Amino acid sequence: MGSSNLARMRREYLKKKGDGELKGENYGKAVAVYSEALAVEGAGRDGSHLILSNRSLALGRVGRFAEACEDARRALAIVPGWHKAHWRLASSLRGMKKHIEAVYEYKRCYDALGDEKAEEMNEVAKEMRRTVFQCRREELADLVVRRLQLLQDQGRIKAPETEDVSDEEKIEAAFRHIKASHQRGNSDENSSFYQKCFEWHLQDTLGESEAYAIRSAIYCRAKCLLQAQLDAKRAVASTQQYYASYKSSKSQHGAAMMKKYSDLAKAYFQLGIAYTCEGKDHTDVDLVEGVKCFTQACEYNGHDDEYQSKLKEQSDQLTPEQTQRVRDLLKEAQAGEYGQDYLFENVEEEELQVFELDAELTFNGATHRDLTAAAREELRKVFAKELQCKSLLEVQLSWIRKQDEALMIGLQIHAKCSEGDSRSTLVKEFAEKPSAAADVKAMLVGAEALRHLGEKLGCVSFDLRDMTQDLHSKQVSENFEFSHLVDGGAASAAAGEDEAALPSRPKTDIELPYKLYRLVKEDGSPCERADKHAFCMSRVYYSQSDLPQEVYVQLCDSSLRWRQSSDEVKIILLQVPPGLKASRDLVVEVLPDFLSCSHRNSGKVYFEGQLCRGVIPEQCLWEYEGDSGHVTFYLKKMNLELLSKSHQHAEMWWPKLCAHHSEIQWDDYEKDYSDLPSEIMKQHANREEQSKLLNDLEYKERMKKEQLQECDDLRKRLRQERLAQMRVGIVEAIRS
Repeated sequence: MGSSNLARMRREYLKKKGDGELKGENYGKAVAVYSEALAVEGAGRDGSHLILSNRSLALGRVGRFAEACEDARRALAIVPGWHKAHWRLASSLRGMKKHIEAVYEYKRCYDALGDEKAEEMNEVAKEMRRTVFQCRREELADLVVRRLQLLQDQGRIKAPETEDVSDEEKIEAAFRHIKASHQRGNSDENSSFYQKCFEWHLQDTLGESEAYAIRSAIYCRAKCLLQAQLDAKRAVASTQQYYASYKSSKSQHGAAMMKKYSDLAKAYFQLGIAYTCEGKDHTDVDLVEGVKCFTQACEYNGHDDEYQSKLKEQSDQLTPEQTQRVRDLLKEAQAGEYGQDYLFENVEEEELQVFELDAELTFNGATHRDLTAAAREELRKVFAKELQCKSLLEVQLSWIRKQDEALMIGLQIHAKCSEGDSRSTLVKEFAEKPSAAADVKAMLVGAEALRHLGEKLGCVSFDLRDMTQDLHSKQVSENFEFSHLVDGGAASAAAGEDEAALPSRPKTDIELPYKLYRLVKEDGSPCERADKHAFCMSRVYYSQSDLPQEVYVQLCDSSLRWRQSSDEVKIILLQVPPGLKASRDLVVEVLPDFLSCSHRNSGKVYFEGQLCRGVIPEQCLWEYEGDSGHVTFYLKKMNLELLSKSHQHAEMWWPKLCAHHSEIQWDDYEKDYSDLPSEIMKQHANREEQSKLLNDLEYKERMKKEQLQECDDLRKRLRQERLAQMRVGIVEAIRS
């Protein structure tokens, strides 16, 4: 038997032994046995990828994720595309908190499995989803920006043409957009950015229109308003183009059209945001175009409160001339006629006629407050019922304006009917009736929500026209608003020369935070950025048990990270080499206002600086970890500020570590006051107790007053009931 065969047999024996240790959860022994198996000389590379994969698993179980990653990569080098090696690598990266790289490795594992292994694919998808949901919002923003860049590289969306910023600025802008989206109350896990990002990366479900809309939102935050407007227009045009295929589909027409209206509302709303997201003084802001887009969003989806509030907020800033300009733009865009998509159905097949009735109602002495959302909805229902409309979509408010002391409302009503049928006659008679004003007033007064408004009705006018031919021509035409931005041909070719030019920087730059420091955990992994509050408020903790995870400030040069409590400053030096002997190689100096650490022989300085405030050297400690090389200082604060202002605990909080460092923002992380001096902690406890007693007394007093008020209200109500009974009795006695 040859030596190579003996080597292979020994390797196989050691692999089986390692597998046994792995199954017995003796991970340390398994690592040692697998290492011995890999060290066998003359065994070749056969089966080594299996040993590397198993050792990667064992290393991950004992927390040695960096070594586990290396073994997984070596296994992939031997067998490229092996799904199990991708799985091991993804799990190791996840253990190292490298969530973005882990997501992409899970995706490679998912693709390598193939459709025949459905159960394993589902397991990979579950782990990939968990990894995405473990991402910090900055990491999620990075994933979104990468996905948009991939679509751009694939040619599925166009590259920025007018303005652009760096990837770092895009990620910060995406982070702010995601944060704002979550703060608006989007608690539905399945519709959150985390779920969407998971689906985008697993199934590649990010479509062209949604990609443009998201990129527009990111550019809004990055202050690239011109590019944001262009992307939002492309989102509108892409949505129109996508749903154009449903025109000939009868089975899906209704559902598809409602989904189209919702998607168009989102796209137009984003376009309105792109026109108005900065102040009025910004040269790229256009309030007229913004209000026009918000109006279109509300017409496509009138039930969204956010659309309505944004429309009202921006409309209040318009002058009368600008308001008229909005009306003209809406008329040009045919914004009030989105219901015509519904009218397209069966027009040619059943030889139907479509009439358009424009109604103008004048209410004397009425104001915009009288026309509430309920009143608008009821007004449409009244006319739809009177004219026998098959859908409420056939009745739309086309415009509202205030003229002198009157409120004028425009209605646009569509009637789809066969030539000569009863409904055609009904619509014509209604428009030509001499007593139309009286009939409309009776209709409005008869509705509860419109009674007050109907009593103020003045004059009414109608304009009826046959729009069947217009619909036929529109049905043939594929033109829609911004269609030139997605169509090929002449328009795109004409723009080809401009696309070669590099986009410019925006007129104002987005402010990037944490340029000089960043917030990390004790092991150096980034932590989730805290949500900022008004007036730079920060939560404080007086109990050790309530403290959240410790947050450290790490300098941009990665030389140290530090944190503080009310009584202590903890500093970890990161650039001291491992393997030194502290007493022999390190020189440490701790003075009341100065700290330094250097190498005794070479003189290399690892840290030196004037402290921001004083410490007590006799009560300060330091230690050196030979394995990692970290030198940790525990500095006892003097806290002289508390001697004169013992009730103002924030006075002892250091704004920075050294005098030459930049200040840390006050609300970057919560404050640890759990180790205040015992005398001051007692004062605080006494004040809290007194405050609690005072609050209890105020609560009891308030409850007593409420009870007395309830008794008094009950007495008055009973008295009124008795008086009413007496009056009824007197009236009956008089009648009898």
